[in-house]
Amino acid sequence: MTETTPKSSSTSRRKSKKGSSYYAKTNENEAFKEYGEYLLDEMEKVDPEKRAIINSKSSTLHFVNLLGTASRRKSRSIKGYVFKDTDPNQDRYMDASKVIGVTLRSDEPLMIRQIDMSTVKKLITRGDEYYFDIENDFMAEDISISAGEEFHLSMYEFFFLIIRPEYSGLFEVNGDPLGAELRAIANKVIDVDNKDRLVSLKNIQGTRQFKLPTPTIQFYAKGNNSPKSTMIDIDIKRSSGWETKEEYKRFTPLVNTTDNVRRNKDKLEEKEKKELAEHHAQSKSNNEVQIYNSSTIQAISLNRWLKTSPISRQKFKSTDEVQNYGLGLINMMEPAQKLLIGSKSSELHFINRLMYVTMTRNRFVGFRLWSEFTIEVPVISITKDGSTDIFPESDITTRVIAAGDQFNLNFFEFMFLVCHPDYAGYIEAFGNPKGVSFSPNFKQYFNGHSRLPLPLFKFENEKLLKELNPIEISSTSTGKVLIKHEFLNQFGEL
Repeated sequence: MTETTPKSSSTSRRKSKKGSSYYAKTNENEAFKEYGEYLLDEMEKVDPEKRAIINSKSSTLHFVNLLGTASRRKSRSIKGYVFKDTDPNQDRYMDASKVIGVTLRSDEPLMIRQIDMSTVKKLITRGDEYYFDIENDFMAEDISISAGEEFHLSMYEFFFLIIRPEYSGLFEVNGDPLGAELRAIANKVIDVDNKDRLVSLKNIQGTRQFKLPTPTIQFYAKGNNSPKSTMIDIDIKRSSGWETKEEYKRFTPLVNTTDNVRRNKDKLEEKEKKELAEHHAQSKSNNEVQIYNSSTIQAISLNRWLKTSPISRQKFKSTDEVQNYGLGLINMMEPAQKLLIGSKSSELHFINRLMYVTMTRNRFVGFRLWSEFTIEVPVISITKDGSTDIFPESDITTRVIAAGDQFNLNFFEFMFLVCHPDYAGYIEAFGNPKGVSFSPNFKQYFNGHSRLPLPLFKFENEKLLKELNPIEISSTSTGKVLIKHEFLNQFGEL
């Protein structure tokens, strides 16, 4: 193999129909399929006996149940949901455990390669960045499975088992020998223009490493219950926090143990809330003059609020509560800290808006900026929006931007950045040190239709803004919506 990097790509394009939605095939998945068909054809010509092995043992590998983590939650759509024309359809989704593995049974003895669960966790949380080392990331000892014995695998261990030629992605469910198949989400790891297909690199030892597709399962067999409704959780919540059940101990790194330390954090946060209220009441009684405007106060408020886990966040019911929370935080600051509020706004510069162009409508999705000093900026998936919570400990990473370098942020990334006290809701634009101001919309949050405020921003000079042609991150020249190559990593999931 030669070193590969993605050259051309397109993302899944969602098309809506009344009552349903689906995703078109990506160039990557189409290329993946074509390459597989080519290999099968070549096998038929060169080695018919080897070709006969394909799917030969799918009926001997039996599905038992999915494994999930109750400590890590995910929304899933309700099967058979009836869409309503005059309703936001918020009840379409239900809270569910996150799928992390599968329990199987084989009619024949098996040897299965193990992957350390710390590596599996990296693949789950940083799959877009992590390169799997075929030679070193498997554990030295394989799992020996007896015929008829039930065994538990992470989704990535299952991936390496089910792609063996004798299964070729298929296995038995509810008496159907081809009742389910592997579905690998590969749009970010397949290189359309290279024969190797998988994006890869060599480490300093010369070992080849690959980006892996995300393994999921598509069920076809009919049964009394859906596989997800009978999923078994590997963890349980005790008085001391989340614990892994005894039979699933090797999956412990996949359990979200942050709740185990949340009790003390909750006590501290409750104490902090009381102190904030006391400080705010004291400042009112002293008739202190407030010199901060609403953008700054809301930014200070949300800077603390957004960094708190959604499980223990204060529930705001009005903008007054947001303001009071922010004022309380400011009043608790030392005089030297107050002097730093907004001190770097003029050093972070707006360049342009980023526009997502589609066949029907265009929308702005972010900003291009540059900074006079080296800064650390948040990294949040473009798929995150107000309908889902953003967990600071698992949904946000960071990257370092060198002084003078231009960089792009989506709106939620920009919200998390501009709320920092150094900017306090403002950045420079068109020569005005406060040319862009943070102006969040809380309407959907207050009425329960959103879990986060909508990040909106106001420009002091609307005239100059209208004269500035936005940067288009996508193209429709081919008759399809394609994200341009330079924006794929950050906006490819649109």
